[in-house]
Amino acid sequence: MQGGRELQVRKLALLLLSAAIWGACSPGGDQAQTSSVEYRPEELGAVDVKLDEQIAEEITYFDPKKDADLGAGEALNSAAGKALSSIDKAVASGAEISEFVADAATLTELRPNGLEIAWSRDGITAHQGTPSPVSDTGPDAVASAWSEMRAALGETVDMIKFKIVRSDVIGTEGTTTLLYLGAGRSATKVVQQNGKWTATWDVSKGPDKPVLKSLTVQEFEEISRARPLLREVTRVAFKDVESFEQLEHGFERWWGGLDFSMGGTLAGHYGFAFGDVNNDGLDDLYVCQPGGLPNRLYLRTGAGTLQDISEQSGADLLNDTASALILDLDNDGNQDLVVGTVSHVLFMKGDGTGKFEPVARYRVIMLTSMAAADYDRDGFIDIYLCEYTSSGQANSTGAAIFDSDQGLPNTLLKNDGAFRFRNVTNEVGLNVNNNRQTFAAAWEDFDNDGDQDLYVANDFGPNQLYVNEGARFVERAEEAGVQDQAAGMGASWGDYNRDGLMDLYVTNMWSSAGNRVTYQRAFKPTGGFKRNLQYFARGNSLFENRGDGSFRDVTMETRTEMGRFAWGAHFGDLNNDGWLDIISPNGFITNTDADDL
Repeated sequence: MQGGRELQVRKLALLLLSAAIWGACSPGGDQAQTSSVEYRPEELGAVDVKLDEQIAEEITYFDPKKDADLGAGEALNSAAGKALSSIDKAVASGAEISEFVADAATLTELRPNGLEIAWSRDGITAHQGTPSPVSDTGPDAVASAWSEMRAALGETVDMIKFKIVRSDVIGTEGTTTLLYLGAGRSATKVVQQNGKWTATWDVSKGPDKPVLKSLTVQEFEEISRARPLLREVTRVAFKDVESFEQLEHGFERWWGGLDFSMGGTLAGHYGFAFGDVNNDGLDDLYVCQPGGLPNRLYLRTGAGTLQDISEQSGADLLNDTASALILDLDNDGNQDLVVGTVSHVLFMKGDGTGKFEPVARYRVIMLTSMAAADYDRDGFIDIYLCEYTSSGQANSTGAAIFDSDQGLPNTLLKNDGAFRFRNVTNEVGLNVNNNRQTFAAAWEDFDNDGDQDLYVANDFGPNQLYVNEGARFVERAEEAGVQDQAAGMGASWGDYNRDGLMDLYVTNMWSSAGNRVTYQRAFKPTGGFKRNLQYFARGNSLFENRGDGSFRDVTMETRTEMGRFAWGAHFGDLNNDGWLDIISPNGFITNTDADDL
């Protein structure tokens, strides 16, 4: 258990989120004078962790308590965010906003009057426009423009949020850049507004007491649809399923009663798998669970509901389980099950009725996920195992946070048939750069030569692209332009532009705190180190396949970077219009705390 908690602490401590974690503070804090810093246990999630010297030094770069200029920027960030939320609440209730807005405050239209259709497809319409300056000034002008923006969301405003991504203070003036999101609905449509705003603030009374001086909308997009794109059907699908209680509550509900000898950490990382285990033509669901809670196998019925057959299936393992695959390993026409637990990968033979028998296993240390493909085209599906690091290394790296090389080696298991597997990692060339902290891998024939290539997404370091050259692999991520040196947590292939070439989407961490701090003029690192840290906070990445073995980074032009704390995103045509969409799950530790990361 301790290793798992150390992993969480290290993740929290190194995320370019420290400015948010330790909170904004007033300017005037002492400058950091040493390269070794000790934080109290309560500052690192109540776990007493000794950070190595380099990590301790890197953390001081982001701590506003130890730098007056960074502290001022973070104090403004915190106060400005509260002021914007207060303005929104006041406008919604018809209250005054003069406390937050200067008498001579200027602004542009918050929702442009001249909106034009940017695109319309399958009932979804996107409007864009360039906002014009508003001639009136002061609190009344801001309230009027704000009210018009809100009114366009419909009779019911479900959400208005602001995320500040730049925050700086020079003298008595502060500047923030923020992302705006509004969502609402009426009887006939649902509406979402996306915007990018720049605000200037009078901070003459201190960065923690800002007054809005100007508000300029740099970008605005309004998307409407006659009905929601997706509909929540979870409770319908799990109707009368008693075990659903284990799934519908957060992990903390069960934490105190679990048997820790079965593994299990608050870090989570529990996957699921779909596949037709009883040959009825319907895909069924296998759910991985924390140690001490049984994994669940649910059969899908023709009525669109699920039936729990976990106990009789033999697949209700109690071991801490990170990943699972449903696939036919022995080519007998029945789906088999691969379960990645805290200590072993277990291979279970399926009989075609939903029952499984364990027939082989492979030892692992800290498995995160698995990926399957027939890499050598011999007719049998092979398995690639992704591992992170041992519990003893969970909070240490021997290099910068964007170039860690302290990971466990990943493994390629060749399927020789009849559930016989052997480790061929070194033999096929996958041992090159095989010392990273891997979260995910994805197979795809990206170069259209008929065999499967492999992309590996690593946390705190560069990723790998292993090009398959006749059942042997050559690592070419750097020359292909897809190292994506950040916090890799997921990868998905898809032809997003329909040119016949498979493109690559990689999920990382988008950090508003990291974006703010690393772009401040007072930020101390310089040169390549600073650029690496800025990239680390940028978020997800979309790489367009050029067709010559290389890729072009189209992330910013396609606006696909902001996935928050993103995990295993996937391409998929959600609205059946022939174009691939992206769905990007995000979050870290889910709890009842409203300030959850």
